[in-house]
Amino acid sequence: MFFFRLNRILIHSNLRRTMFKRRDKADVEIYCFITSGSKPLPALKGLTAAIKDEDRDSMIKKAVQQALESRVFTPVENVKDDHVLTFGDTGFVLYTDDEIPDDFHFQMVIIGSRGKQRNTAKMLLDLEKDSELGNLLKSAGSLIGASNPAVAIGSEIGKYLTKFILRQYADKDDDQLGLVYQSWNRMEHYPHGERKRDGNKDLTGNIEYDYSLFGFEKPKRKPSTTPKRSSKKEDEDAITFE
Repeated sequence: MFFFRLNRILIHSNLRRTMFKRRDKADVEIYCFITSGSKPLPALKGLTAAIKDEDRDSMIKKAVQQALESRVFTPVENVKDDHVLTFGDTGFVLYTDDEIPDDFHFQMVIIGSRGKQRNTAKMLLDLEKDSELGNLLKSAGSLIGASNPAVAIGSEIGKYLTKFILRQYADKDDDQLGLVYQSWNRMEHYPHGERKRDGNKDLTGNIEYDYSLFGFEKPKRKPSTTPKRSSKKEDEDAITFE
């Protein structure tokens, strides 16, 4: 089993500038996208080079929608400077897998909204009309020959959605509070299935976050060394008469 948890987020500044302290707060949206080398997005299962181009594009579009819908946190209201977001004493599990993955990739976007919270349904409609979606489909075509195309394309979907969300909020003059791109591989970063780091800086320098990875291999059942007990019928068949 394998678990990836987000334990804490510290937002140094909400980037609001106002003369009135009671107005110095923002509503925060958090988006997380995760891919690994062993678990592709559900809509991409069965993706191979043998699939027709139109069917491949349909699968990728569905995967993009699934990723956007499932990676949105409930908005956090009234966030001030140096606000700490905690997830209880156990953290919040963002990703689970039956096996410890050989590689793991995490992207997070944190937005400070100045107005009404954006509707996910509207964002999905904007997604269908997004001009950059065509470029994603073209780049996915070049990845279809990879050893694991579903995983490779899933990683590209995460990058695409990160840029899409930033464009969406930039159009409304909302603020990018934080941006995280982080990758790990098992051999270098969690050879024994475990890693925990606190106070990690994001790309903007405005966010600090704590995370933990925890994985373990299920013990394999050893073959029994106890002699098999024969049945009553086998005992009867073994009886011989002189």
